[in-house]
Amino acid sequence: MAVSVFTGVRLLSIGDANGEIQRQSEQQALRLEINSTPGAALINLSNSEDTSVFKCSLTKETECSRVGKQSFIITLGQNSVLLQFPTPADFCSFYNAVKSSTAGVESSVFNMRTEEASAVQYFQFYGYLSQQQNMMQDNVRTGTYQRAILQNHADFKDKDAEDAEAVSLCPLQDAEVVSLCNMFPTIGDVHLAPFTDEQLYMSSSPKPTSGTRAYQQSFHGVDLSALRGAAVEEYFRQPIVDTFDVRILMAKSVKYTVNFLEVKETDMHRIEIPFKFHMMQSGLVHGLAFWFDVAFMGSMMTVWLSTAPTEPLTHWYQVRCLLQSPLFTKAGDTLTGTALLVANKRQSYDISIVAQVDQTGSKSSNTLDLKNPFFRYTGTTPAPPPGSHYSSPSENMWNTSGTYNMNQNVSAMPAAYDLSAVIGGSSAHNNLIPLVNTAGVNHTPSRVGSIMSTGLLQGGSSEQSEPSGGGAVQYPIPSQFMMGGASVPMASPVAIPSNTMHYGS
Repeated sequence: MAVSVFTGVRLLSIGDANGEIQRQSEQQALRLEINSTPGAALINLSNSEDTSVFKCSLTKETECSRVGKQSFIITLGQNSVLLQFPTPADFCSFYNAVKSSTAGVESSVFNMRTEEASAVQYFQFYGYLSQQQNMMQDNVRTGTYQRAILQNHADFKDKDAEDAEAVSLCPLQDAEVVSLCNMFPTIGDVHLAPFTDEQLYMSSSPKPTSGTRAYQQSFHGVDLSALRGAAVEEYFRQPIVDTFDVRILMAKSVKYTVNFLEVKETDMHRIEIPFKFHMMQSGLVHGLAFWFDVAFMGSMMTVWLSTAPTEPLTHWYQVRCLLQSPLFTKAGDTLTGTALLVANKRQSYDISIVAQVDQTGSKSSNTLDLKNPFFRYTGTTPAPPPGSHYSSPSENMWNTSGTYNMNQNVSAMPAAYDLSAVIGGSSAHNNLIPLVNTAGVNHTPSRVGSIMSTGLLQGGSSEQSEPSGGGAVQYPIPSQFMMGGASVPMASPVAIPSNTMHYGS
């Protein structure tokens, strides 16, 4: 039984005896006590002398309703009473207690810690089979699960398995697990490392440059400069979901390990990750990059799944959190601080980052909303940071044997979207989705709300090269990506011939 107390409540009795409406109100504010039980709410109003003035029991059959913003009316027989609360907030608390009790359902732990709008959005989104399909088509994720299970088949014999699927930017928030007598994955490592990316920072910077997201003086003639401060604040609160060249990382990553066999749910409500980075290069630190690895530790073999920027891309990508102000560090300096993740009622985390260069005392911080990420991934090859070449790229281009032959026909040059030469070269970047002998691009937008598909398609004739051919397969990379928020544009769908294998996606 839950008990709630409200003070300053006014009571007004209303009747219509002899055909005339009669009103009678208490001169002093009363104390209202509500005892919530499954199926009923017991209400008692008493005065300053602790004398009961009005008492009743509310069930789902009781005639009652809200009136305006902070009043509630109850009809018993021929008379009605109006309860007027001092503030709308008090009324909302009272009203929710009545609704919960008269519905006959006790508040669950999930309901108490989750906003209703967030829960509705979450279950509606993942209720679509198409979203489950897109996640299962992440070949790296699904293939690793399959291999981990098959390599540890003895652990699954005569066991009941449950797939608890959820997509998250943080594996600690909604870890994909298979519950058996054991836990798959067994442990998870969250990695974080400082990065430098002037272009990314300037795209959210308050400085009035033409390439920034935050600078827009007018919109169809309407002056929006009053919103500029709020826009900049919101942009910096958005974690960036994309992939990047590993050379932007300025120090070895620090990891935070969670043992899913031992961790308690309450341990995940507040996650504090202290860090100390030994800087390997000089430059501006624009923020921290995050990714995770998980281990499937079976009785026969341990299999790892990684979302690191050096590994084949998954639907999790990587996440970067900007600092409000960049920090200059030199090679050999130490960067210390804390990344704090606090669970909120929107099925996500609020992230607070504080970082300091020990040698200079320079300090920067930021607070981010993991529920509202900015999906920046476009499907293009991540660009290396400026100044990454230590020999002439032009000389390397002509000196690379067999890469470019001027005596060959133009048709022998690498075609658009054909990354096989890049993948096969000595400077291969593993974090790519290779498309071999790819047909034309299909710019037809896909359904709103889809997660980037990352599947494996094969079969058909090797002769097919046109998207309209009989053996060609239309493989949609959805143009929309949505996770706990509004959908945002992604890459256009790409037509891939049926003999092509799509690795790592």
